[in-house]
Amino acid sequence: MGFNASLTYSGSTTRYPTMMSAGHCAKADQVYGMRSILIGRWWFKDLSYDWALAGVTNTAYWMPGPWISLHDGNDGYMVVRGSQQRPIGSSVCKSGWTTKITCGVIKARNETVFKEDVQRWVYGVTRNTTCTEPGDSGGPTYSADGQAQGIVSTAYTTRGLCEGKFGRENRSWYVEVSLIQGYTGARVMTAN
Repeated sequence: MGFNASLTYSGSTTRYPTMMSAGHCAKADQVYGMRSILIGRWWFKDLSYDWALAGVTNTAYWMPGPWISLHDGNDGYMVVRGSQQRPIGSSVCKSGWTTKITCGVIKARNETVFKEDVQRWVYGVTRNTTCTEPGDSGGPTYSADGQAQGIVSTAYTTRGLCEGKFGRENRSWYVEVSLIQGYTGARVMTAN
């Protein structure tokens, strides 16, 4: 998962807990947590821009909050402070299931990339140099001061390993949080 968020829908004034992830991760209607416990349902997804939102329906097993997992074995986390986009040349880090925490630099915005694994073009993604490998998709990309930047989408890899492991610059892409928030009205949960 990427970021915990909230969203008002169906004419309600209540903000409901949601989760942001990659569109290609939303392959089933239902979302399961540990031990196959149903925790929510996908209801918004756009595969061409590779983002998805899931509604949290079971907060007994999923406690949404402004956190990013540090994958440190101690349930360590970083607090999300906001969603201010950083300029090209800024440092960012990503949290992923496969490579855990890796950091790099924002290189370009609004690129179009062909995703080999799902055989489709993805539009409007931001290129960066974090080490990203299969299984990291849908994770959060963020700045050192806790600003949500985006959701991990794809990367160029060699035999499933990031290019940096072969002495080349990593090429990874994320969907900017601002695009998802602007399109859906969802808001990343923050500590502020």
